[in-house]
Amino acid sequence: MKISDVNAMTSDVFVQTFGGLYEHSPWVAEGALAARPFAGVEAMLAAFSAVVRDAGEKAQLALVRAHPELGHRAGVDPDLTAESASEQASAGLDRLTPAEYE
Repeated sequence: MKISDVNAMTSDVFVQTFGGLYEHSPWVAEGALAARPFAGVEAMLAAFSAVVRDAGEKAQLALVRAHPELGHRAGVDPDLTAESASEQASAGLDRLTPAEYE
């Protein structure tokens, strides 16, 4: 898909297409709509990130809690994908103390 196709989508189609990217939280895609037209894929991804960053603690926490494998331990959970393990390690979630994990 070309970025021009993304920019030409109706709001509904955009949210339907990209609403699941952030743990099935369409509010992220809805918020990114305001940044269109996107100059490129990087600009689109930056818009999504900015929506999450600016969402506030309550919405961010809800997004984190929507993650189906969040906090599962690499090497402990056999169903944790390599991608999820890498994401969680980059966020420091693989180094949580038992109290922080709870």
